[in-house]
Amino acid sequence: MLLEGIDYFIRQLGGLNAKVKGFVCEDADGIYNIYVNKDHTREQQMQTIKHELEHIENEDIESLSPADQLEAQRHG
Repeated sequence: MLLEGIDYFIRQLGGLNAKVKGFVCEDADGIYNIYVNKDHTREQQMQTIKHELEHIENEDIESLSPADQLEAQRHG
């Protein structure tokens, strides 16, 4: 899944709790940074990237809703 006209980087991050698959945040330049758990399998990382791209596409980053509510909507 690619998002047209949206800049993002994918980064692997170690030292995360095994339950943390990944997360996304926007930097000061408006570029999204998708972080995936370095210790997860490549397949799991790809699923996490797809999930985080959906958050970007659905503009969840700008939402005032709590993160757990947004996650429930994505997994519901």
